[in-house]
Amino acid sequence: MITLGISLAFVAFYEFSGWSNYTAAQLMLYLYSGLVGSVVCTNALCFEADRTRALMVDGEPAWRILITKNIAMASMMLVTGIPAIAILVAGPSQFSVVAVVDQFLVMIFVWLGIANVLSVASPLRHEPLSARLHDGTWLPYVVSFAVSYGVGLTVNLMIFWQLWARNAASDKVAGGALTAFVLVLVSSILLWLLLTVLAATAAENRELRRALDREMIAYRPDRPPRS
Repeated sequence: MITLGISLAFVAFYEFSGWSNYTAAQLMLYLYSGLVGSVVCTNALCFEADRTRALMVDGEPAWRILITKNIAMASMMLVTGIPAIAILVAGPSQFSVVAVVDQFLVMIFVWLGIANVLSVASPLRHEPLSARLHDGTWLPYVVSFAVSYGVGLTVNLMIFWQLWARNAASDKVAGGALTAFVLVLVSSILLWLLLTVLAATAAENRELRRALDREMIAYRPDRPPRS
């Protein structure tokens, strides 16, 4: 809800200040990007901590766990995104289905790749804020929360840059919009793969793994996690 509120506040500010005018497709992309970033930014490996820790102790490769979680997250986003895309395409504004789908898929792949790296480099346990105030972990949480939004704005710039590149390329490459769509989609998939490899490699680093193990603890009200 905080992310949704901030996203709407940004859009309202740009709209009423006259700095930018948003179409419905751009608004959907911005809101979904904010929501996806908030959900997956730091918690990919710490989510379902007991199961994830057990898998890693049993020798399950980090890359396989990350990809499994990515597939689950992407599936959930598609469930909500496909109806939104259908409404936009079928609406009176007649948005291009290629452009809207491209926006949505690029956003998913870029965000999941960034989130994989952050889940290793800046892991964050699942724990209520009230419990953090008692066990002394509130400051790292606040820092991580602020960093996630800073990263989020940077990722949004990356997404819009890729979409701008697609629009520019559609007028200059053979095949037009469809070829540009394929090129940008492939580049976002490659970016996701490279970032996932980086995250899996970083998970083998001794210091990062120690920090990850410290955060990969399931919260139980009767037994607060150690700080």
